[in-house]
Amino acid sequence: MPTREILQKLNAQVNREFNASHLYLRLSDWCTEHNLNGAATFLRNQAQNNVTYMMSLFDYMKQEGADPVIGAAPVSACECGSLEELFLRTLDDLNQRSASLSRLMLLAKACHDETTCSVLDSLSASHAQDRQFLQALLEEVRAASREGVPVADTDQCFFNLVNYEHH
Repeated sequence: MPTREILQKLNAQVNREFNASHLYLRLSDWCTEHNLNGAATFLRNQAQNNVTYMMSLFDYMKQEGADPVIGAAPVSACECGSLEELFLRTLDDLNQRSASLSRLMLLAKACHDETTCSVLDSLSASHAQDRQFLQALLEEVRAASREGVPVADTDQCFFNLVNYEHH
């Protein structure tokens, strides 16, 4: 069974994943307001992924007899000046969540908590895939900007990407 300290840090990670889903939804709303519907749909899908991550940690904590506490998601403005800024923001958030996850994994390893390590390792792998994907999208946005591709065309690529992922 995880130690009390590990359970507290797991609960904090649950809330980080929950807050990330809210961030992605707010960024999706910003995209919708700027007629970037492809990016908005992509971000809503990412928000759902974060809810899935949160639920896996939540379920693990319940399985271990803990009572996770979900705090209110902070509400802040999500103004971005560009798609590049938006993706930089998502990467920064993911990097912060991944860093806290890495610290938690080190603690679980130090406590010889193999079950928690396994759960965290799975989430860490998902974060790594998300990071690689978001970084690739950021590079595509930057390349399109350098080449003078209209933002609407770049957004259409996001729409195509979302449709491709669902088929």
